[in-house]
Amino acid sequence: MGRKVKHVVGKKERRGVGETVKRLNTEKFVCRIMKDAHGSHHLDLEDLETIIRELRELSLDHPIIVEGLKDIESLRGLGIHGIITHINQGKPLINFCSDLSQRYRKAIILTDWDTKGEILCRKLELSLKACDISFDTHLRERLKMLLRKDVKDIQSIHTFLSRKHPDILERLGGNEGQP
Repeated sequence: MGRKVKHVVGKKERRGVGETVKRLNTEKFVCRIMKDAHGSHHLDLEDLETIIRELRELSLDHPIIVEGLKDIESLRGLGIHGIITHINQGKPLINFCSDLSQRYRKAIILTDWDTKGEILCRKLELSLKACDISFDTHLRERLKMLLRKDVKDIQSIHTFLSRKHPDILERLGGNEGQP
């Protein structure tokens, strides 16, 4: 009773009573966060499943760039078995991107949405651009908008879903290899 739908993406734009639309530079996606009469947020599980499926598909041709090994383990637990690489390999970021440019023309940035992750995302964007690699941060932004109330980093997504929404993992078939 009394549920409102918020479409979240970028700049706020009011539309009607109780409905807010946020727009990014692109009209590519809209995430929905449910808000009940008490003001509590509810995760839109359908959007989350869609994002995970998109990551699965895109990772077959384009590397997903994460911060560390635990992030890779979490994504593998979600059934994302494509190309995933991590930044923390003991070399400068520009060298990491240069090596990546030898094999790929596009990458997906999936850093955490804490302060360190935000800074790293911006540095990655600059380094990838300098190496002529196009990049996608839309999936990261969508995950951030959907999960920021419950999860602050990539490595926690699998644990969060297995505890709070195991039905998603079951539907996705992505629980293998995780404790």
